[in-house]
Amino acid sequence: MLDKSGRTPLWYAVRYDAPPGVTEMLLSVDSTMVLLEDKTGESPLSLVWDTWAEKMDGKKTLQAFLQAEQDSPKEMKGKLKKSWENANKLLQAAYPSAPFRILHVTSSIVCHRSLFLMAKALYPETAREVDSLGQNALHLAAASSSIEENSKFVILSLLGLYPEAAQISDEKDGSLPLHVAAANPVKSQWDADGVSDIYDAYPYAINVADKNARLPLHHAAASSKIVRAENTMASDSSLDASQPEETSILMNLIHRFPRAATSSDLLGFLPMHYFVKHQTEWKEEANALYEANQGALTVRGGERQHLPLHLALSNPNPNRTIITKLVELHPRAAMQANKDGQLPLHIACETDKDWINGGVESVYQAYTQGIRTREANERGWYPLQIASASSKAPLSLIHQLARHFPEAARQRDNDDRLALHLVCEAGKGWCNGVKEVFRAHPLANVSEDKDGMLPFHRAALNFASVSQSCRREVDDNTTQLKDEDPSALSEEEQVEVLFELLRAHPIIVQ
Repeated sequence: MLDKSGRTPLWYAVRYDAPPGVTEMLLSVDSTMVLLEDKTGESPLSLVWDTWAEKMDGKKTLQAFLQAEQDSPKEMKGKLKKSWENANKLLQAAYPSAPFRILHVTSSIVCHRSLFLMAKALYPETAREVDSLGQNALHLAAASSSIEENSKFVILSLLGLYPEAAQISDEKDGSLPLHVAAANPVKSQWDADGVSDIYDAYPYAINVADKNARLPLHHAAASSKIVRAENTMASDSSLDASQPEETSILMNLIHRFPRAATSSDLLGFLPMHYFVKHQTEWKEEANALYEANQGALTVRGGERQHLPLHLALSNPNPNRTIITKLVELHPRAAMQANKDGQLPLHIACETDKDWINGGVESVYQAYTQGIRTREANERGWYPLQIASASSKAPLSLIHQLARHFPEAARQRDNDDRLALHLVCEAGKGWCNGVKEVFRAHPLANVSEDKDGMLPFHRAALNFASVSQSCRREVDDNTTQLKDEDPSALSEEEQVEVLFELLRAHPIIVQ
């Protein structure tokens, strides 16, 4: 539970020195509060450590202790001892493990650098130890959300303690630290985030496959890297952050081992498959992958035997540049079905792509016959039927499908349903798809499906079930509204659908 300042009960217990037992009780209830920051960026951990460590007294005490620790062990005392013990108590609660390794924990989280340095000074031997998943501190640092200077500092420090850590595969999926860093969406810069240092410690890692036969390039291609502003470190003035090949992890991996682009994992997926499945736009990294393996666009992968174009259309958030580029480079893909008997156009309709912004238009133009083609499976729907059955299909998609092949509105499925039955059952509004399907085949309004239901009945039943599901019983006498579905229609929109259907054919209620 958070207050208006974004603070938890644990935050207040730590801040105001709650009586003995209170902090422990709160930690036993919810230990995730330890790192939860309020609106000013303060967490319970930062209250017990950073606040003191940033003061002049704290800086002097830490500097003296860490310097002395390099020469000979020194006993902690005073505020340093209290802050260290409190930080350990919070972190042990947040990361319960046996044994507890604070070096591993401080490597895996974003924390004050002095806290990591204390862990490093007191327990350097734990850099060689692994946790229950076979991961060492370098694995955890590679997976952390720390970036730029802090990330690079921790990685270099750990490599200084144990350089061979870069050569150790974990037990979870056989990943080396380089695999982990490449897959981390937060670490997007090769040098600034310390990924280059992991590579330099063990360059052969770029050629090592994990248990799923994935190279670091597969992981980088599948990772939706968070785009950041230009690197503020400027540690190397020769690097131009405006050039993606200089900073991009994926580009650096391709440059150092281009043959990785031709390597398939256990599912048969190439790095290109992962890129188009997970990325949002076609950019220089995609061009580099294509140049390294131009045949990738013709390779099928996965249980459903998907081409890259199939996967790109199944991506929930692709920019149309990916779709249009794939069609441009391999237009024949638009006429090839996957193992489920679905053409790319079928998949586009199933995933609610916009006709223009979703790249569907380019798929249609590459193979116009696709709009007249049923799925080669038991369902056997046309693209218009697929789009009509989805409550989230955009109007642009339904409009163009009905415009280019209105005959699909006359086709019945295995349950004798027409597209108008499907769009009404999906809960679409009159001006958000129903009208388009109705105009393509008005007589569908008086056509019964296998259950003897008209589109009017399907719409009415859907609206009734939606209204009922929007409420839940709180007690015997009261009800509380649930969070509403953004795609749900207002009562006025629901009435409009029923009214227009009834107005077109009043006999449907006789």
